[in-house]
Amino acid sequence: MTAGTPIRIGMRFDSDWHVGVGFGRRGSVDRAIATDAQGLPFVPAKTAVGILRDAAEIAAAALETEGSSRWSAWVDVVFGSQPARATGRPVRPRPAALHSAPLRLAAKTRAFIAAPRDGVITAADLVAATRVVRAGVRIDPDSRTAEHETFRQIERARAGMEVTADWVLIHPADAETWPAQLLLVAASRIVRSLGGDRRRGAGAVRITLDGLAELTTLRDRYDNTELPAPWPHTTITAPAPAATVATTGPLRHRADLVLTVRRPVVVDAGTRGNIVRTNTFVPGSLLLPLLRPALGVALAELIRSGSVVVTDATLDIGGTRGMPWPLTLARSKDSAPDTDRFVNRLHEHTANPRLQPERHRYLHPCGQRSSAVAISESMHAVIDDTKQRPTTETGGLFVYHGIAPGTVLRAELYLPESVELDPAVLAGEHRIGRSAKDDYGLVELDVTEPGRAPEPENIAAGAEFTVWITAQTLIRDARGGFDTTPAGLVAELSTALGARIAVADPTGRETVALGVVRREGWQRGWGLPRPSLVGIAAGSALLCSAETAIDRARIAVVQAAGIGQRTAEGSGRILIDAPALATAQPRIEHAESPPVGDLTDIEPEPDPTLLRAAWRTVITAAALTVAAKRCRAFLAADLTRAQLGDLHTVLDGLPADPDRSGSATWLASVRRGESAAVWGEQSLTRLEGLLTARPDDPGHPVWELLFGDAPADRPDAELTGYAVQVALGEMLRIATRPEVRA
Repeated sequence: MTAGTPIRIGMRFDSDWHVGVGFGRRGSVDRAIATDAQGLPFVPAKTAVGILRDAAEIAAAALETEGSSRWSAWVDVVFGSQPARATGRPVRPRPAALHSAPLRLAAKTRAFIAAPRDGVITAADLVAATRVVRAGVRIDPDSRTAEHETFRQIERARAGMEVTADWVLIHPADAETWPAQLLLVAASRIVRSLGGDRRRGAGAVRITLDGLAELTTLRDRYDNTELPAPWPHTTITAPAPAATVATTGPLRHRADLVLTVRRPVVVDAGTRGNIVRTNTFVPGSLLLPLLRPALGVALAELIRSGSVVVTDATLDIGGTRGMPWPLTLARSKDSAPDTDRFVNRLHEHTANPRLQPERHRYLHPCGQRSSAVAISESMHAVIDDTKQRPTTETGGLFVYHGIAPGTVLRAELYLPESVELDPAVLAGEHRIGRSAKDDYGLVELDVTEPGRAPEPENIAAGAEFTVWITAQTLIRDARGGFDTTPAGLVAELSTALGARIAVADPTGRETVALGVVRREGWQRGWGLPRPSLVGIAAGSALLCSAETAIDRARIAVVQAAGIGQRTAEGSGRILIDAPALATAQPRIEHAESPPVGDLTDIEPEPDPTLLRAAWRTVITAAALTVAAKRCRAFLAADLTRAQLGDLHTVLDGLPADPDRSGSATWLASVRRGESAAVWGEQSLTRLEGLLTARPDDPGHPVWELLFGDAPADRPDAELTGYAVQVALGEMLRIATRPEVRA
């Protein structure tokens, strides 16, 4: 049995910080920061875990006794082993006990930014307020001057922000956890900075770990308790007795499993160069293990008896599981990319070598709509411990493609009616796919009632019908090898349907469109490959002829159970006589599925630091525009530099003059003096309105000056004074320019 210790990790940055993506934005910045789907800065879990591991290794070295490596072994327990850096005889890799997540701004803050609003400040202003740009140059060591063409602009996240996440330390239920907690708490105290340029003042951070014991308590355990041995790799439990499962009756569509992607899901589709690619679906093999607690029976027994099927989770299209695009539906390469007119090559058509099927799209089973899965792209780097930067030896920069957050996927669960299912146990958050222990793989699973599918029809002898392969299909030939030929598929279908069928006459049409797919498996425990699986690709289709009649009940059984091998994990799914393949020239609407957010139930709450920064930016931009147009309405052309300097002094004193008595005194002295005529009574009246109105007055004239009307979301008194200073200060700068005074 395993248990988990929840950890609430927080990072508060006391200076600007830069967790970069390895590239810049043309015409803007040379080095950009990592941002989430909202455009807000965050700390990737890989970055946070990496910096904590380095610090934990320092702590372990300090705690070790001479000739011992027991604390180093505990580092591997918490953070996992590093087989790529191991030397000598290969050992079994150890997974990390620490399950992490990216550190993001508070959910209330993100909800406030995403919420629709009326007023001056927009969501784009708030997003921009999270970033600052710092300029720099390289100094020549000999001349002590800036080197030519070394000017750079580096984007950073604003100081004062706090990012948080919920982590979990997984361990055996009855195990001692204080060594792991001590390493984590010590590491959090050791880390003082994070990210790029941290040796030059950037990234100053304070890390908190709520949920762990206090350092003093852990230190007492260290002083007074013998260090226990590290936990075993896996929790060993006695095998459960084989359950007798009542599996009478055919498979029924019992439930739909709806997966909402919360963090990018990487379903490994191979590596090309430094890019880890992803499939656009979640295989049933990743969903099948999730059923163990929900079924309450021996899952292995159900699999052996063919009494459970979990299909691949594909894109949800209008509340229905989307099917892989059929290879027989094609459009001309000369047509517009968004065309809704297609040719079904299973029907008679004019031969056209430029016909091509859609790629990476999913089709509604009835054929009216199609959609594509959004793919996210995330960059990471392997940091060399010595050089503290990516190197070619460590692998350098690499890219993960993943199913984008907000994507909704749907799988189907088939069970006999006699098997009990507890949906409440299955629902909730799960981690699936590659790198699911940190930045990827978090999904929210809901169990819903299945939709009503159309009943199949009887197929008379001599009739033709279509077969649509909707998942990888694994068929073995007589010698035990994988068979991907049309003859092998037809033979398997004949056996499953209990009828004699053949490929239809191809005259004037194409009757076979089969693709081949190779799936590479991976043994996670040992880090070794599994045997490859070669099968007929999803989206394949063929037109068959029934030599004997086929009963619709038999068709329903085959469509529920699948054909070939490994059907429990979703292989071998087929649709017979699907409506999507019934039309010779179908019209299919391309409709992209909108992402589902994760902030719908969160009460918005502004972050004062970000809101103040956004207001300052908006006020400054408005002041620049207003000053250029209305400078002479406030400052006469004949004013001397000394007179303008007096006004500048008054502006500098506004923060220390909350009741504006100092401004009123200065205006009164100007009106009594000889310069009153130079200032002009109208200008003095306008200045009086700006300088003497109390900053907490909701009708302060500076807002009308800058924005036309008093904004509904006007800020506090401090920013009111700032607005007066910026507006009049910019007018003073314009008035003192030589070309203006001339």
